[in-house]
Amino acid sequence: YAVLDAIYSGHAGGKTTLTANVVTLDAVNTKDVNVAKFNGVEADKWSTQVIAALIDKSVYGGTLEEACVSLAKSKLKEDMNSSAASDILIQMFEMGLSEQLSGAMLRLEQLLGQDEDFFSLVHAFSNVIMLDELSTLYQSDIDIKPLIMAVYRKVMYTLPHMHQVKEENLADTMEAVKTLNSILSRKEYEKDLESFIDILEGLLAKKDINPGLDGAIRGVLYGRGRFTASEVGNACAGYMSETKEKKLKAATFLRGVFFAARDLIFVGDTFLRIIDEFLLGVEDKDFMQLLPQFRIAFSYFTPAEIDKLGGKVAAMHGMEKSKFKKLQQITPEVFAYGKNLEEQILQIMEF
Repeated sequence: YAVLDAIYSGHAGGKTTLTANVVTLDAVNTKDVNVAKFNGVEADKWSTQVIAALIDKSVYGGTLEEACVSLAKSKLKEDMNSSAASDILIQMFEMGLSEQLSGAMLRLEQLLGQDEDFFSLVHAFSNVIMLDELSTLYQSDIDIKPLIMAVYRKVMYTLPHMHQVKEENLADTMEAVKTLNSILSRKEYEKDLESFIDILEGLLAKKDINPGLDGAIRGVLYGRGRFTASEVGNACAGYMSETKEKKLKAATFLRGVFFAARDLIFVGDTFLRIIDEFLLGVEDKDFMQLLPQFRIAFSYFTPAEIDKLGGKVAAMHGMEKSKFKKLQQITPEVFAYGKNLEEQILQIMEF
């Protein structure tokens, strides 16, 4: 396992290398392993640079274990969010630093009080769940449950404010909702599932909710049996039949739906017909605006599923799927025109 940063992996300008970046658990637990002697240095390559590097690192402790403990404590005192602190907590557990875990857990609880970053909190939540699983696997006696609930409460506190998530954070937000839904599906957390669903339904009630998050939440709730396929389809149709501004958000809505529950499109042909009718009525310039989000939406499907969808679309238009696989030849004149056009565009772009 990685030893935080405690061991030097080389020195500038020299040939000597101390290859002690990766240390096994047994090595950490060996009391007489000396940092300065670990993995030795060939006598004929000893230099003042090596001595300086070893002295620099020896301040962390005389053994690997001491160095790890010292550096972990030092890092935990730094200004950080709960995500970074939970990463260190996992590293400490994996290195067998059990005596120091209680202090690290206390530090994480302190950071939770000042951390308002939803993504940081979700990452920390995922980490403490993993720590609980590792603790069970290795039959450790640490009690992680109170910390899990502390992180969970903070996540549930920040989640209701995520309805106006920015486009650049949409993917992370949808992933966070899906992760929370997955974790709360476990038997030991079922009692908290209802409050999570209530928060999701509260987010849907907000008029200015991000359409992608709207779709993802409806997909999650469809999986929970709170929405039928037709109800999600009606919400999709609502985007596609409103004002032009809202129509341009339809593809983002579908992106969220397919991210969380792509199987919805295979329930009857409601979704495909809604999408087909919508695209037939969209102007070319609007279609170009919608295209990137549509591409992302359908990227969640496997090649086999895309092939299946192609067959359904072909059948809707009275065609055979094989027709789409036939390449249409172009004339030499059309090819020459396209090549010339491309060259002109490239010249313009180069200014």
